[in-house]
Amino acid sequence: MQSVSSKEFEKILSIVDEALLNHTKWYDDLVRRLLCHLPLPDSVMAKDACHHCAFGVWFYGMGDAYVGKLPAFLRIGELHKAMHDSAREVCQKIKATGSAPEPDYDSFQNNMLQFRQELDSFKRKIVHTLESMDSPENP
Repeated sequence: MQSVSSKEFEKILSIVDEALLNHTKWYDDLVRRLLCHLPLPDSVMAKDACHHCAFGVWFYGMGDAYVGKLPAFLRIGELHKAMHDSAREVCQKIKATGSAPEPDYDSFQNNMLQFRQELDSFKRKIVHTLESMDSPENP
């Protein structure tokens, strides 16, 4: 198993914090555009929308980074993609008909919630690891 320094964990923690903030902003912007009937950015409608947000650019650009191979982090990637896919479906239906069926919206909200919860859980694990590394019992 590869050793990760506390400095690397702190960097990952900072990125996760930024990802949570960026996704809140992304969601707020999407809802604003839908409610106010504003144009949707092409990135929301793209089949690879998960690659276009700030989190996706970082996540898919990680290459061989240790953290990118962790099962929990791979799960975050799956949830992130599902969230963007369901957002695109809702947006396509709204664009075509003026509204989205309630089950589609519920699916999008559920995917968003699962993504945020998994990212938050990952963050707590990083914080716990950092605290363990800094504890007096850990030389």
